[in-house]
Amino acid sequence: MKSIVNAKKKNSRRYGQNLWGDANSPILKRNYAPGQHGQRRKKTTDYGEQLYAKQRLKVYYGNISEKQFHKYYVEAIRRKGDTAENLIGLLESRLDNLVYKAKFVPTVFAARQFVNHGHVTVNGKKVNIPSYQLKAGDVIEVREKSKQLAIVLEAVQSQTRDFPSYLEVDAGKLTAKYTFVPKFDDVPYAAQMEPNLVIELLQIIRKPIPVFELVQTSAVFAICMAKDFGIWQKTEYRAAMPDIRRSRVSALLLFVC
Repeated sequence: MKSIVNAKKKNSRRYGQNLWGDANSPILKRNYAPGQHGQRRKKTTDYGEQLYAKQRLKVYYGNISEKQFHKYYVEAIRRKGDTAENLIGLLESRLDNLVYKAKFVPTVFAARQFVNHGHVTVNGKKVNIPSYQLKAGDVIEVREKSKQLAIVLEAVQSQTRDFPSYLEVDAGKLTAKYTFVPKFDDVPYAAQMEPNLVIELLQIIRKPIPVFELVQTSAVFAICMAKDFGIWQKTEYRAAMPDIRRSRVSALLLFVC
């Protein structure tokens, strides 16, 4: 288990920052990217900076999938206010994140598994969905039968992390109240996070294709298909290009040539 966690913490070396502020983070010993060419000097473009900002944010919250992260972005756009602030609020309101921030478990990856196994209740009801969105005023509690687990006792006694201002934690009862949805400045990130760069990147990716481009593409495709059908009836083309199959790709190549 320890080796698996260390492998996940290698992300700190990949992105050049101690993402979770761990005292035994691998980046403290080897301050360069992992791999054979990790020590080479790399030039980063604006797109690269934006991409790294997005990857850091995804990994910090437990390596969220691309599909799920995009859903958070869409919801952040839909809500009123600053999109970057809305995105941070949605990510911070995840149940597994708040279980980690309340120091019920030592890592955010352990928090996901802890919730999945049904060790946590929200407002007295068992919840086993790590991405469950909490609202201001919700109370998280470790179930009675899970309070003596070694991983919980170890995390509670740890002094490496402080509680954020938006959580009221009772370490004795193992409960935490989510008092308000935080803004970016309220979150005690151990590493530099740049949600504005993330929003810029996602806006570029999500930019719709102009209508005239769609019409032009459709017209070219229709001509290619018609030309493909006519050309491939001739035996000389089959003999000259036996390796090219009847497909949309071959039609496009023939049309362009």
